[in-house]
Amino acid sequence: MKKPLTVEIHGTGTHNRGAELMAIAIAERLRASFPGVRLVVPPGFGDFEARARYGFWTTWEFSKRWQSRLSAASIRRYSPGIEEAAGIVDPATIDVVLDASGFSFSDKWGPKGARHLHRKMTRTARAGKPLLLLPQAFGPFTDPETAKATRQLCGRASLVCARDSRSREELLALGTLPTLRVYPDFTIGIRPLHPASLRIPKSFSAIVPNQRMVDKGEAGDTYLAFLLRSARSLERRGLNPVFLLHDANDDRKVVAALKERGLTLPVIEHEDARVLKAILAKASLVIGSRFHALVSTLSQGLPAIAVGWSHKYPQLYQDFGCPDLLIDELDNEVLLEATIDKLCSPEERGGYQERLTQAANRIKQRNDAMWGEVEKLIRSSCRAGAPAA
Repeated sequence: MKKPLTVEIHGTGTHNRGAELMAIAIAERLRASFPGVRLVVPPGFGDFEARARYGFWTTWEFSKRWQSRLSAASIRRYSPGIEEAAGIVDPATIDVVLDASGFSFSDKWGPKGARHLHRKMTRTARAGKPLLLLPQAFGPFTDPETAKATRQLCGRASLVCARDSRSREELLALGTLPTLRVYPDFTIGIRPLHPASLRIPKSFSAIVPNQRMVDKGEAGDTYLAFLLRSARSLERRGLNPVFLLHDANDDRKVVAALKERGLTLPVIEHEDARVLKAILAKASLVIGSRFHALVSTLSQGLPAIAVGWSHKYPQLYQDFGCPDLLIDELDNEVLLEATIDKLCSPEERGGYQERLTQAANRIKQRNDAMWGEVEKLIRSSCRAGAPAA
């Protein structure tokens, strides 16, 4: 009996809902294309319950923060059957590694992420196995060490997918890369989830904060002042603003900082990113700074005002044909008010909805093309390694 096709998903996790959405999108597609596929995530993806919720396996490769360094062999020897019961696989059984880091390879984060993945792919268990870098943002690479680490990683990959033209340019500046493609974000096709127990305000607008705007952006105080003005502006219009958290751990810091400035709003959060997508669809207006919260909104044909801290935000809004809804002057109160007024106009809003729906359909077609290329590479790996696919 042949072993099942085993695919590892690197770079995702339950630490924020965008990373979780990417894992969900990969799982939905691969399970439809390769029935019986075994999907593996690193131990740091989340706790056992989180992995069980999505049917993910893991490996006995622990990060430094884990005290135990038990090998798979010792586990099998002293606790027969525990691997199957706990959803644990030997890394040597992995056939293909898909990376969906989102935005880890850049000066903003340094060389650590690229070095870690490159080392992982050169270890005995994964040496020679295909590495596919799914659509994500790359660059800039002005730091020589980050550039070197990313160049090595991309050289190891069988496929490198830049999520936008700016990321493509940043990668090409590192050298020739024949495996480079440009494909958009692949989470837009995820269906929102509406649990019967879901309770949300009858009428509300959503502010999606992002702590990265404070610690990675260049104007943290200006960003906090922008959110405060946004909330007050929504309140004046009777739009009942709430905070919707796409990363409950980090973004509570933004909520706390705004509370110190006198702003207290209801907070909505949920452990399932698909439920958050459903909630965003109910909002009368969205002002957001989390990339995948914006994707979840725009992909449902709903306009959203955005502010961002990297090139992935303007590139996303170019893809959806609404760059005028991205605010890059955070202290421009007139621009903020005018943009909110625009989305409060039924005629203007209807025009955006039509444009966004058309853009979402185009992006889904590009997603299908990307998955076609990924699945072809996986099948080639199957023929070489003979797992059941």
